[in-house]
Amino acid sequence: MKKLVILLLIISLVFSFSGCKKAEDSHIVVGSVTTPSGDVSGFWNNNATDTGVKELVMGASTVALDQNGEYLIDTNAMKEHSITENADGSKTAVFKINDALTWSNGEKITAKDYVFTCLFFSGKFAVETLGAVNANAGFYFDGYSEYANGDTNVFSGVRLIDESSFSVTIDKDNLPYYYETYLYTVLPTYMKGWSGCLIDIADDGNGCYFVGELNDKVAQAANEYRFSQSAFSGAYSIESFDTANAAYTLKRNEKYIGNFEGQKPVIEKVTVKEVRAETMLDELRTGSVDIIVRMSDGAIITEGLTSVKGNEFKAASYDNAGYAYIMFNCSVGAASSTAVRQALAHLLDREQLTRDYTLGSGKVVNALYGMGMNEYAERKDELDKLNSYPYDPEKAKELLISDGWIYDKNGSEYKDGIRYKNIDGELTPLVINWASVQGNALAELISVHLVNNPDLIKCGIKIEETPMTFSQMYSAHFMNPDEDHFNMYSLSMPRFTPLFDESGFWELGSDQNASHLDNEELEYLSKAMVLVDGSDKEGYLDLFVSFNEKINELLPCLPLYSTTYTDFYSNRLKNYDGITTYWGWYSQLPYAQIGE
Repeated sequence: MKKLVILLLIISLVFSFSGCKKAEDSHIVVGSVTTPSGDVSGFWNNNATDTGVKELVMGASTVALDQNGEYLIDTNAMKEHSITENADGSKTAVFKINDALTWSNGEKITAKDYVFTCLFFSGKFAVETLGAVNANAGFYFDGYSEYANGDTNVFSGVRLIDESSFSVTIDKDNLPYYYETYLYTVLPTYMKGWSGCLIDIADDGNGCYFVGELNDKVAQAANEYRFSQSAFSGAYSIESFDTANAAYTLKRNEKYIGNFEGQKPVIEKVTVKEVRAETMLDELRTGSVDIIVRMSDGAIITEGLTSVKGNEFKAASYDNAGYAYIMFNCSVGAASSTAVRQALAHLLDREQLTRDYTLGSGKVVNALYGMGMNEYAERKDELDKLNSYPYDPEKAKELLISDGWIYDKNGSEYKDGIRYKNIDGELTPLVINWASVQGNALAELISVHLVNNPDLIKCGIKIEETPMTFSQMYSAHFMNPDEDHFNMYSLSMPRFTPLFDESGFWELGSDQNASHLDNEELEYLSKAMVLVDGSDKEGYLDLFVSFNEKINELLPCLPLYSTTYTDFYSNRLKNYDGITTYWGWYSQLPYAQIGE
């Protein structure tokens, strides 16, 4: 009898330990170098970590992005769809959603949830009352301008057909469009949560509109729900956000019907947290982190790849579709001169800066493209021939003299110190005001290679640096442009999608024109590039090259480098090696699993 009890106890312990191990193995930790904010809505300024989590918890979109960077209608989420060309040149897409689509809280996803996204995050209420900065969900749809400007409360290009069907009409002025399929993108938004059940949606035949007033109570509900979302349509749902430790805890969404391929996640729980550069690889070695995503720091990549050779963990590398760059405010001071911007380019040894930062994992780029972009792969030979602005202080000096920077502060002939130029009867100093980001490795290298470069000082240029946080820098330039006195910023442009649409960013006088450079040819090329039929690949690529040739000439921003990113991950993680330029960790995670 005693032996039987002991045997049963052993069996019980085996199952108990197995259960514990299963629970432990069903949980992974993802580390990112950017600090999570707790906001995954996408309509405010989400950073890379927030955006990755958003991709995991928000799904059931009408349009999906595949592993090769191609847009396609998600026929798993959409039971039926049709696209019709109208007599006026516009196109209407009708969608009937899959009856199985359900929010993580068990409630049915309806057509109103899709329509709500277009109405709520396109109007003035989201921008002026809620402070959203990316509230343009229905930008390409017919009637957007009138609705967004508040001229009407009816969005004519968005129609509610029945509980499970809706349609969107692409404005004729947005067609043809090289990325046409993307234009039909609508993501469901949990209407009850964001509106506090205080409004409804109706369609009397002319378009959708809200029933009920968008008032302070709705604003209060939306502001609260933004950071406490409780219904999700993606592979995972947010269980909690730890503000003190800046970490998301996600749990598998059991109601999720899968992505466009029907893929559902296997791993039960995911923690996404910030990791520090100095300890992240040790955390991976000890098992406190399972994945470190989007590494671009050359020193960390070099050390990590050495550990991979020692079989301590694994690596997945992929070219970045973005780039790091210096942006100029071309409406303020000396930076308004093309010659000055070109001179600065000749005074920065970008090859050395790239080597110092990436240690071999980056490449200098000379316009708005990244190594991982499909466009670069197609037209590499032409893009590599753009003016590289090699390090050349004498050339920089020639540019400044020819541009009229020939005086000293007294208006006499320039000999030393800061150069001046007579602009509209006033002596203007050659001073660049730089809003730098504190503790940023790239900013530190720019300070070494440009700001404190003796050759720059000899040329008569002074760069005054004002260190600040990223949020302060972003607010100074992007949120309060009328008060912005800075004219230089160091930034990076991560491209999470293959859609390269620069049209809004170079429109004359537009708030989106962050460099404040008004150039008609640049505006034309940026628009013409995307207003090409999707079947005309070569026509699109020709315009892509022409656009970048103009950027390379005018230098509203000075491109620095594009990198090869590396994700490092635990040996116990399987099926994680499918990462590509456009298929990030958040896309591959539902395919991954834990195995021995």
